[in-house]
Amino acid sequence: MATKRLAHASVPSAFLTHEQQGVLDAIALPKALAVLNLPHGHALATAAAVGPPLDMGGFNELVATLLVARQQENLAATALQAAHRGKSERALAKQRKRKKKSRSSGDLEPGVIVDHVSGLGISASGSLALLELRAPSMQLHALSGVFNYPALTSVDVSGNALRTLGAMAALPYLSSLSAASNMLRDGLDFDPPYGGSCLRYVDLRDNVIVNNPSRRRPPPPPPPAAALLQTACRAEHPELVPPAAEVVEPAAEVVEEPEPWGVARVANHPQLQTLLLDGNRVTSLGGVETLKSLQTLGAHGNAIRDASALRGLASLRTLDLGRNKLGLARRAASPSDGQPTGGGRATSVAVDDGGAAAAAERLSFVPSLGALQSLCLSHNGVTSAVLPFLGGLKGLASLDVAHNALDDAPGLCAALGGADGLRSLDTSGNGGLDAVADLRLRLLHELPLLVALDGGAVSAIEKVAAHNFHGADSRRLEAIRRRHLNAQPPSFSGTADFPGMFYPGLSLPEMPALLTAYKAQYTAASSAASPRSRRSDVDETPLLWVAAAAASRHVWHVRRLARDDDQREIWRLCWCNFRR
Repeated sequence: MATKRLAHASVPSAFLTHEQQGVLDAIALPKALAVLNLPHGHALATAAAVGPPLDMGGFNELVATLLVARQQENLAATALQAAHRGKSERALAKQRKRKKKSRSSGDLEPGVIVDHVSGLGISASGSLALLELRAPSMQLHALSGVFNYPALTSVDVSGNALRTLGAMAALPYLSSLSAASNMLRDGLDFDPPYGGSCLRYVDLRDNVIVNNPSRRRPPPPPPPAAALLQTACRAEHPELVPPAAEVVEPAAEVVEEPEPWGVARVANHPQLQTLLLDGNRVTSLGGVETLKSLQTLGAHGNAIRDASALRGLASLRTLDLGRNKLGLARRAASPSDGQPTGGGRATSVAVDDGGAAAAAERLSFVPSLGALQSLCLSHNGVTSAVLPFLGGLKGLASLDVAHNALDDAPGLCAALGGADGLRSLDTSGNGGLDAVADLRLRLLHELPLLVALDGGAVSAIEKVAAHNFHGADSRRLEAIRRRHLNAQPPSFSGTADFPGMFYPGLSLPEMPALLTAYKAQYTAASSAASPRSRRSDVDETPLLWVAAAAASRHVWHVRRLARDDDQREIWRLCWCNFRR
C-alpha cells in the first residue's frame, strides 16, 4: 500500500466486500464508502469515481482525505453555531439592559413606548397605524407615551404599579384593556370618548378596587364671634351669664357618597362584553345593570353582598361570584354600635337584621339570567333556604356551589329540578350534604346529562344505579333486594361496603341455582299478575337481571331479559361483575 497507516480500521473490510479483481470501479466505490458512512456525493469521491479504478492504497488515501474534509466541516459548523449563539446572547443582554432602563424611569415615555407597540394595521380612521401596546411587569406608574398612539385598540399594562388609567382617555378606539395586578382603586377612571366607548374586554383583576372610596365629612365650622364672647363672659362672671348647653364637637363622619358610574366606573362603557374584577374589594355590583351586552363577569374573591344589578342581563353567559358574601346575613345591631370608642371617635357599622330573608333576596336575580351557561357560587355561605330555583335556566351547563352551608338534599334536588342541560356540578365541601349517603345517585337521577359531579367523572354504571335507587320502580326493586339479599357484605366481597346496599348471603358457586330460582319465581309472578297480552320476546316484570344486578355493589344494570335467554350468559355477566 502507498500509505502504511490505515485511515480507518474498517477500510480493508469495506474494500474487500465490494472489490472486483482487486480494484473498486465507479459502481463499487460508492458502496464501499457507504460502509464507512462517508458521503459518496462529495467532490473528492466524485472525482475518484470518474478516474481509474482504485486499489487498496488509493481507497485508503481517499478515505483519509474525506475524513479530514469532514473534520474541517464540523469545525466550521461549530464555529458558526458559536457565533450565532453569541449573537443571540448579546441581543438578549441588550434587550434586558433596555428593559432595565425603562423600568428605572417608571413612566412609559415616548422614547420607551416605541419598543412596546406592535400590530401594524388599518386604524378606525382608515390610516396605517400601530394598534397594540404590550408593557406588562415594568413597574410603571405613568403612561405618558400613549398620547402619541391614539389609534391603539389593545393595551396590556398588567403587573405594574399604576394607580390611575387616566391616560386611556387619549385612546378613542380602545377595545381591549388588561390592567390586572396594579394598584387601581377607582378602576376605569377616565372619561369615554365623545362618540361613546368602544371597550369590549376589561381585565381589572387583583387590584384594590372599591365601590366608593371612604371620604370623611369635615367637622362643622367654629362657632361665631358672639358665641365666643358669651363663653368669655361666663368664665369671668358666671353669676351674670346663664350656663349654655355644652357643645360637643362631633368627630369626622365616614359617609358613602352616591356612585353615579357604578363599580369601577363601568357604566361609562355600556358595550363591555367581558369584565373581570376578581381579587378586589368590591361590595356591590351597582352600575353593571347598564352593560346589556355583558357575556362574561368574573368577581371571584371580593366581599360582594349585593349583586342585584345583574338582574335581567339577557346576554350574560358566564358568571363567577365565588368567595363572596352573598349567602351570609349580617349580624344585628348591638347596643354598643355607634358609641364612641376609646379614642373618642364614633364607629359606624352597617347592620342588616333581615337574616335569611335578606340573604335569599341577594340571590333572587339568578333565575332572571336566561342565557347563563356557567355559574360559580362557591364559598358564599349559601344555605339550602337561600339557593334559588335554577330549573328555568335551560342553558346552564356548569354549576359550582361547593364549600357552602347546604344541608338539605331534597331542597337541593328541588332547586336543580328542570335544569336538564347541566353537565358539571360541584357540591363538595357542604357538611350537611356529605352525610347523605346516596346524594350522588339522587343527583344523577335528577340530572341525567351530568358527566362530572364533585370533581369526578360520572360512569354509566352510576347512572343505571341512580335509576335503580331513585327511579319510578325503585321501591319494588328495594323490596326484591330485602326479600332475597342481606344487608351485610359477604366474605368474598369484604370491600363492597355501600350504605343502603344488600348483598347475597350465598357463596359464589351457588349463584347459578339462585339465578334459576329467581327467573322461575318472577316468570310465575308475572303470569299471575299480568294476564293481559304482552310482547312475546320480552318480560314486562322486574326480571331476574334486576335482582342479580342488586347482588353486587358494582352491578346496577337494569335489563329486560327474553324468556329464552341463555342461563350461561346470565351467569357469565354476573361473574364478571362480581370480579370487578
